[in-house]
Amino acid sequence: ADTGKKRIAVFDRLGSFLNEITGYFRQPSSVCIDNDGLLVVTDTGNNEVILITPEGFKLASLTSASDGRKLKRPEDLVCSNDYIYVLDTGNHRILHIKRLKEVKYVGWQVKNTMLE
Repeated sequence: ADTGKKRIAVFDRLGSFLNEITGYFRQPSSVCIDNDGLLVVTDTGNNEVILITPEGFKLASLTSASDGRKLKRPEDLVCSNDYIYVLDTGNHRILHIKRLKEVKYVGWQVKNTMLE
């Protein structure tokens, strides 16, 4: 997460810059990659958690918890097999979001040579 440039910078495993994801963020503060290869991003400036494909397409965003309280300065997050944990600093709490998946395979998991 590159907060100063309002982007997510993408690097390969050797540290070479590949591309950037922009347009959705005000102050991205942390990123994790879930088991499906999706990026989960906390944006402190927009008070939201955003779900993005590796190609940079926004799938969903979360701005409040199940109790109806708005997120306030979400700073950090961790992805596990079943949950996403979000540090909601402005509300002095840690949210745990249950990951639900209905299909086994999705398009962004398929190699480019497989897509037609």
